[in-house]
Amino acid sequence: MLKSRKLGAVLSAVAITFFSLNGSAFAESSDLQVGTDSNGLPIMLDAKSITKKTYRLYQSYEGGIIETTFEPSCSDARLFTANVSVYSSTGRLIHEDKSSEEIFYKPGSAAAESLKVYCQLFHARGW
Repeated sequence: MLKSRKLGAVLSAVAITFFSLNGSAFAESSDLQVGTDSNGLPIMLDAKSITKKTYRLYQSYEGGIIETTFEPSCSDARLFTANVSVYSSTGRLIHEDKSSEEIFYKPGSAAAESLKVYCQLFHARGW
């Protein structure tokens, strides 16, 4: 059940966020573009995924998408990956990495912008 729910959410994210005829992204009002990849494609923050401990970013990858779940630390301005999943264009899980890794904070990057949005949402001190 959890697997099918996650697959449905991923397929929705793919359909709504990344597919368009002219290469630009369409987004629901709950999605926020926080950056672009090296090909100029959007990296989207899924506002509906935000909890007090995590949030998710989505980006295109070889016809599919990458879903990255982050564990932020606003007080330390640090960001850790909690899960990275790669899905094909049909929504099939191709690869999953559940190891935690710190993401280097680089101002202006999608990771830094998403951390900023997250911390401001929770009124974290200094953001």
